[in-house]
Amino acid sequence: MSRHYLVAIVENNAGVLARISSLCCQRAFNIDSLTVSTTGSPNVSRITIVTSGDDDAFEQLKSQTAKLPEVIDVFPADPDETVIRELLLLKFEVTDENRFQITSIAESNHARIINNQDSTLVIEMTADPTTIDLFIELMMPFRLIEMCRTGATAIAKGATTFHSES
Repeated sequence: MSRHYLVAIVENNAGVLARISSLCCQRAFNIDSLTVSTTGSPNVSRITIVTSGDDDAFEQLKSQTAKLPEVIDVFPADPDETVIRELLLLKFEVTDENRFQITSIAESNHARIINNQDSTLVIEMTADPTTIDLFIELMMPFRLIEMCRTGATAIAKGATTFHSES
């Protein structure tokens, strides 16, 4: 099974997200992540869906999503032709003994310390999903208190666009 990314450009109407997630549920597509964001137009939103499965199932999801009345357009987001990012926040319990080690690992992996208290440390990382996965694994030996991870969002590289936002 491989990870697939789908970008849907939709009318900014109440209930459109519920209809898309309901479609996924009805068709037994597992959603790994789902993000919704505004675009340059107040009438248009962008939904990025990440799912795991075979290519045929992904094509079916793309086709079914495109048939929804509020969907303006649907694009598969090829990771080789797309910038895909997630935001990760990690909060650790720290001691005098491990604070420097955690900070060093974070900084060497292009993560930032955004809150440094007496007994806790909050780290922020923005990266592609695979890098986020690897960083989480690297940080697991430390006392993790809380983790928050956004879903993926995607934008085409170069002059290519998923749509005109105006």
